[in-house]
Amino acid sequence: MMHIIQQTAPLLVPLIEEGMIYHISTKEIIRTYLESFKKENVKNIVLGCTHYPLIKHLIQAEMPEAKIFDSPSVIPESLENYLSRHPEIEKRLSRSGARRYMTTDNPKKFKKFAQDFLKIDIKSERAILT
Repeated sequence: MMHIIQQTAPLLVPLIEEGMIYHISTKEIIRTYLESFKKENVKNIVLGCTHYPLIKHLIQAEMPEAKIFDSPSVIPESLENYLSRHPEIEKRLSRSGARRYMTTDNPKKFKKFAQDFLKIDIKSERAILT
């Protein structure tokens, strides 16, 4: 039988976006959010936000025995598997190498985030949702 525990973490994204990854408050908040996981002796954690891989090391430090799954570690392998089973998609893939960085937030803020954390210089555009 599998037991699933869900934990919301509304304070983490603003802290990450403000560059406070190594701030003591961030570590304390993570510790608080993981209390129920520790009590339940959780073995696997799925990070459900694109921001969380940036603090994966802090989560791992709090839960050293747990296996942590995040988008960057799961998606490429899944995509590779899917594409190997669907070779017809290969013909439709672009080879231009062009990348577009879109955000629903402030493009200047997103650009700064990319420079600070990803160490890349990008041109970001605002995505308009309809």
